[in-house]
Amino acid sequence: HLSIRRQRQMCIRDSHLAVYWSPKPPERQHPRHRVKSRLNVTSGFQAVYAALDPASSLDFDQGSIENWIVEDVSAGGFGASIPQLKGEWLKLDALVALQPEGGSNWIIGLIRRLIRDTPQKGSVGIQSLAMTAVPVKLHAGMSGGEPAVLLSYSIDAVEVQFLLKSGVHVPGQNYEFDSGDKSVVLMQAAVVEQGEDYELLKAKQMVRETGE
Repeated sequence: HLSIRRQRQMCIRDSHLAVYWSPKPPERQHPRHRVKSRLNVTSGFQAVYAALDPASSLDFDQGSIENWIVEDVSAGGFGASIPQLKGEWLKLDALVALQPEGGSNWIIGLIRRLIRDTPQKGSVGIQSLAMTAVPVKLHAGMSGGEPAVLLSYSIDAVEVQFLLKSGVHVPGQNYEFDSGDKSVVLMQAAVVEQGEDYELLKAKQMVRETGE
């Protein structure tokens, strides 16, 4: 009987995680659910970009990935405990990429709550920015490609949110990138939030066939 009960508990836990880790989590009308699951975590714009596209980056360091434990999850984010913190990077509004144990996608989030029990242990509250993210190189005028991260991207979207390295964006600047046989222009880009090494922007999207 204990074995059957344990299996049912695990199924309930996994079903909650499957719902909230999905690209389209439920609206936040339900309370947080208590869970226990491991996360791979990397932080900072360069590391987040490298995790999304490790083949094209020399910055992706598997040794810098930390292991956290999810304690609760909701539509807007989740809480996690940190058994062992590597380095001193952790602070409010820090940018992180998180990969659920056994998963292949990286969730993009920001640290919104931080409690340090010791210099190496603590707990965090994370706001989810996107359950899916796409690394691209944005071109602005004649300049070379700048690494960027598109958040929950859709070619059909009217408005797009994306991340750039801090200090790259110039007010009034448009950006362009290729998506298959289409050219995408991000117009009227505006900064939504700034962190230590990143800027979160939103822009209007215009899509045209290549060659037009």
